[in-house]
Amino acid sequence: MLLFRIVFVVLLTGLAGVVDRIFAGHWPNLLCVSVVLLLTLFVSFALTWYLGNASRGVALRKVVVVGDVGDSLPDPPAAMPNAQKWYIESTSPKQGLPHSCSFVEFDERGDYLDFHQHKHAYGKVLALAKENEHLIVVMFLHGWRNNGQSGNVVDFNEFLHQLATNTDVNGPHHRVHGIYLSWRGACLKHAIDPSGETFRQVAQRYGGDVVDLGQAARFPTLNERLETFSYFDRKSVPEHLSSGTSLSRTIMTCAHVAKRFRSRCHVFLIGHSFGGLMLERTFQNATIGELIMAWPFSQEVSSEDVKANPLPFDTVLLVNSAAPSIYAKQFQSLLAGHGHAMFRYKVVGANSPVFFSLTSSGDWATGKIHRLANTFCFLLPTLRRKHRGDDFILASAAGSKDVLIPQSYYYRHTPGHNPLLVNRFIEESKIPASDVPVAPISQLRANLLNSGKTLAFGTSPRNGEPAKQWRINFPPDTDAFKDFSQYKTGSQTYLPVVWEQKAGVYAYKDTAYWIIRCTKEIIKDHNDIWSQQAIDTYVALYIISLALREQKPDGAS
Repeated sequence: MLLFRIVFVVLLTGLAGVVDRIFAGHWPNLLCVSVVLLLTLFVSFALTWYLGNASRGVALRKVVVVGDVGDSLPDPPAAMPNAQKWYIESTSPKQGLPHSCSFVEFDERGDYLDFHQHKHAYGKVLALAKENEHLIVVMFLHGWRNNGQSGNVVDFNEFLHQLATNTDVNGPHHRVHGIYLSWRGACLKHAIDPSGETFRQVAQRYGGDVVDLGQAARFPTLNERLETFSYFDRKSVPEHLSSGTSLSRTIMTCAHVAKRFRSRCHVFLIGHSFGGLMLERTFQNATIGELIMAWPFSQEVSSEDVKANPLPFDTVLLVNSAAPSIYAKQFQSLLAGHGHAMFRYKVVGANSPVFFSLTSSGDWATGKIHRLANTFCFLLPTLRRKHRGDDFILASAAGSKDVLIPQSYYYRHTPGHNPLLVNRFIEESKIPASDVPVAPISQLRANLLNSGKTLAFGTSPRNGEPAKQWRINFPPDTDAFKDFSQYKTGSQTYLPVVWEQKAGVYAYKDTAYWIIRCTKEIIKDHNDIWSQQAIDTYVALYIISLALREQKPDGAS
């Protein structure tokens, strides 16, 4: 980005010289322009240096290898500060098992910054799978404005703690292990608040700070504001620059290793913002072969021989995805075909969700800024195609087949803000007060116990308001969500294909990809992804995906 500015100013300065020769006599004005441009460049360099560039091309948690260690890499030495460790483990709690986290970092072309991180990560999963009957592996890929030393590290480890603390509801304790997948999500040093309660609690559980505060911004607010201008620069990495081979290798390897040695192990993958875009551009493509291999293709097979979810993942969750929805459109269509193939042979869990994309209506970054930033994408020749409304896009209605939807519409909208793709809504549930869990049962624990049975869940109190109960619905009950579901062109409005009814049933709502819209009471904005209300919701979706995969489709014996 800085090199681009250098070249740009040099070219303008050279151009000024050429124009000076053409328009002799006006050189003082041209000289002033050149001086201003050079001063702007100098100030830009000085300000960037003072605020601090985010680390580039260097692993922030480099694995220290002494001598020939063979195939197995050692854990970090106890004396090493947590902020430098490639693997951290909480101190043994009074009850239950400790939880832990591995780190794997990638450069801006998608390659490993330190291959030993990957090797240690899957080796650790293998060891934990052999040692623990009940293992939960949670992988998280962060988004914009973060890296391997940012606040997301702290919040992710708080999530691991809550999961480890509450999953022992019936039977043996679960061993929870996280894998933090990191890339250069910010151009400037990130903002972090070490005074928060979560920061202190996580540091206490691990026996020291888990991030290096020396990597944080001197002026957090200023860095946050200026980082806004890196939108296109950072978006280009997951969408166009990162190959994804190494990322997919780590995700698939760790998941397969866990499942191969513990079939009852659960694997939960989460991506946020541009991390969601990176997963859609890389990881999803890595799953297509396994999905299609599971299709019966008209063979006479028993439904017991086919798995509706052949992937080594139980739940994949994208939160406030900043991906253009053109990619979600393709993947949702594939999973609709997958669901049809499974349903045809009455496979258990035929339409159970594996992939979730959860977006808040309060997320202005993906709802408004993304759309504004991509306003002129229709000028690109690659986005000039138009889809027919009857091409599995709009519900049958007068004139819908003649409607033409620009492909640029899918690019301007992210999945959770595209009414043509959203097929679930989280709305407040009006259940009796007597049925609402009360202390000492936390909402998260109650969700682990009950959400899979009812598609309902609760969230903890926020800002003095009482705990709330929610339900995942389609069609929506609220007027706001009903209005959102309308595709508007000119003076006409149409409903998306998910509203299509056959014999009184919404025939196209059940696929393995739920694109869900929730209210800002659950996730208030783009970065509010680790609030207690958001965590309560993630756990509910995780349990729902586990429960629905055990259900037989309608009509199956």
